[in-house]
Formats: sequence, C-alpha cells, structure tokens
Amino acid sequence: MRKKVNPTLKLYRGETKLEPGKTYATDPGDLGAGIYYTDDRATAKAYSKDVRTVVLKFEHPLVLSASEASVLSEKYHTVHGTEEERLLGARRMSLDLLKLGYDVLIVSGYDTPKGYHTVVDLRTARRYQNRRTK
Repeated sequence: MRKKVNPTLKLYRGETKLEPGKTYATDPGDLGAGIYYTDDRATAKAYSKDVRTVVLKFEHPLVLSASEASVLSEKYHTVHGTEEERLLGARRMSLDLLKLGYDVLIVSGYDTPKGYHTVVDLRTARRYQNRRTK
C-alpha cells in the first residue's frame, strides 16, 4: 500500500554499540534488516542514551500500520525462530521490498507510542546481505 508522505523526515536513532561477536546491536530486526529510526525521541532514547538526530531523504516509502507490518513479519519469520532464522528472514524481507521498489519502510505504532513511527532504511540492508552469523 503506497501512501503519500513527505520525502524528508527528521528522525532519531538510539546509537547502540555492537558487542564483540554480534552481528547486530539489538535483535535481527522485526521489520527487516536495515538501520532503524523513529520520529519519537523517547523511543530512540529507550535503545540508547546516545540519540542522534538525522534528516532522512527517500523516494518510495512503504507505509504500513502495525498490524500490516506484523503480517509481513510473520511471513518472513522475523519475530519467531532462532536468531539465525530471524536474521535470514529480516534480510530476505528487506531485499524483497527493495526489489519491489521501496527504499524505506514506515510503520505507525510498532514499538512506538500512538501517533509515532518506526522507520527502516531498507537501502542499508545490502551491507548485511553477505554477513554470516555464528
């Protein structure tokens, strides 16, 4: 479902450090592989005390409700399963959405208060494409 949105958003990112031996900082990515942002500073702060403000530009967003995103997460097994299965599903999901022409995923109310959004920059998923988990 494509909705018209502003192609530039002011967003926040909690800067979580990658621990030695880890492939990702928090989890494999319920909403796919990529860099996660939010338009709610408090949500970003919940992930790290170090919050960075960014202006993200994009052209072709996929905008979903939390329930629509949950269906997508179930399809790609990004929430349930082993870490390896979840990571592979997150990568597959992001790469498939990129193939469909989307550059960011914007989800309303998923891990954010009502009225706020989680934004995944799908373009960054390619850097995880060839990584192996242990």
